[in-house]
Amino acid sequence: MKKPVLSLKLCSLALSLLFVASCRSDREVVPQTEKTLQTDNVGKTLADSDRHTIALALAYSLQDPAMRVFMKTEALKKFDGDYDVLYKRVANTTVDGISFTQRLASGLSGSSSAGRVSATEAVSTINQIASQNPLLNFALAAGQEKWNPASETALVAVLPANYDEATT
Repeated sequence: MKKPVLSLKLCSLALSLLFVASCRSDREVVPQTEKTLQTDNVGKTLADSDRHTIALALAYSLQDPAMRVFMKTEALKKFDGDYDVLYKRVANTTVDGISFTQRLASGLSGSSSAGRVSATEAVSTINQIASQNPLLNFALAAGQEKWNPASETALVAVLPANYDEATT
């Protein structure tokens, strides 16, 4: 009777050692640091550096209350059902006598973070980025009705190119 119990214990011990040995891994695990950006059939995906360039320009231009009022007015139109402003719809619209594109460009030419490029180079950069992405838009947070653009500056954030709204 002792032999079956001893056999059972030895089998259990052997199985336990086998289990522990199989869980141990000597393989080197290398994290994946680069993800491939995918484009859709509508247009090219903005590279993250282009997104940051546009965000920098917008943040700088939103220091002007007239630009903030303009953005709120356009966002409240809800052209797509959300508080979005489609760049190509407002690119040539004037805000206090200056086109929207020139106001964005002033963010690049006036910001030390952008390397203080000339006004002409800044407009060219904005136009190039916009032409590469015809769906470039600015999404404002919900609750815009309560925002007072005359006295409150909006924060600007950037979504990375691989952002997936369905999984985040």
